Amino acid sequence: MSHPTPRRAHRLRRCSVWLVLWLVLVSSFALPLPPAPVVTAQTPAPPQPFGMVAALANRVRSDERDVAIQLLQEAGVQWQREEILWDRVQQEAGGPFVWDGDGSGFYEYDQAIGAQVAAGIKVLGLLTYNPAWFKSKNPPPEAWIDDWYAYVYATVRRYGAERGWITHWELWNEPNVRESGYESGLYEIKDFVRLLAVGQAAARAADPNARIIMAGMSGQTDTDKQFSYDWLEYMEQVGALGGWEYVDILALHPYHPAPPEGYITRFGRSVTLLDELDTLQAMMQRYGSKPVWITEFGYTTSSIAPGVAEIDQALFLLRSYLLMLAHPTVETVFWYDFRNDTLPSAPTNSRCTIAATTNFTMACCGGHSRSIRFSPISASQPSSLTAR
Repeated sequence: MSHPTPRRAHRLRRCSVWLVLWLVLVSSFALPLPPAPVVTAQTPAPPQPFGMVAALANRVRSDERDVAIQLLQEAGVQWQREEILWDRVQQEAGGPFVWDGDGSGFYEYDQAIGAQVAAGIKVLGLLTYNPAWFKSKNPPPEAWIDDWYAYVYATVRRYGAERGWITHWELWNEPNVRESGYESGLYEIKDFVRLLAVGQAAARAADPNARIIMAGMSGQTDTDKQFSYDWLEYMEQVGALGGWEYVDILALHPYHPAPPEGYITRFGRSVTLLDELDTLQAMMQRYGSKPVWITEFGYTTSSIAPGVAEIDQALFLLRSYLLMLAHPTVETVFWYDFRNDTLPSAPTNSRCTIAATTNFTMACCGGHSRSIRFSPISASQPSSLTAR
């Protein structure tokens, strides 16, 4: 029997070592690996598209408020717009803010907002209009813009940063119509843009997490071309002046006095509801894409046109919500409104106090006059009327 030479034995030992190392390496990979952690996709928060304008502090007396909130819950309302009126919470320049009403059972913002939040209803805070000490005088914003900052800051600080009740704030309401635009001191569109800039600065200083919504633009038609604007022209000019950069969300009040799929006439344009949403979406190509909230929309059941039967109101509600929420820009729709905003003397079957002539109607709703002018109806355009 021959024996390996020392040189050959050395080679064999080296090969044996490499073979053992290779087997160890292979066996280590063959061992079962610990199970991979289970990665579950985060479920996005469910949408909350169903809003209602109830203004519980301003329009529902304190002894009825709990019942109203219960009705909102039963109806599945997810958002409620609460208008915190500047002229109710502060009576003089630099004066104290009063949040708990005037003893009448109204304007109790602490109680009304707190009760809604406790009931699981999200609140959209609406900040309006010019101050009490300038009512009927209506000076330009230079006279009250610093006071506007203070009002926005105090309100957002109280209900946003301090109490965590409100995260979304709508700055002003319908600046494109005479009453809440020109007659409230916003004489030019640039005045509204300045109001947005100052309001956004105040809100973010009070609560960095505040979400800012541009004032809802009225979907009026052309009864008052001298002091009112088509919402399309107004929003275009706001965008051109840089106003869109001060808000996170756009808002519309596209009242549509026809079936939701039908045509109406606004400032000479024959449009459907979807036409108008598409127009706003196209405008975003110029000024930036933003979600849209419909912060007012509805059909009145007044016995005078454009009132509809209650069954039609219910059907139009369903169809209009489907149309709007199917649009890629629309996130939330607020039905207007929860309770008829009439004067005490108004007929119970009318949303407004009405005084009608042949083709022209003056209506007083909640202290604001609105004019409604009727135009001939054609088969292709179910209704064509002018409303403010």
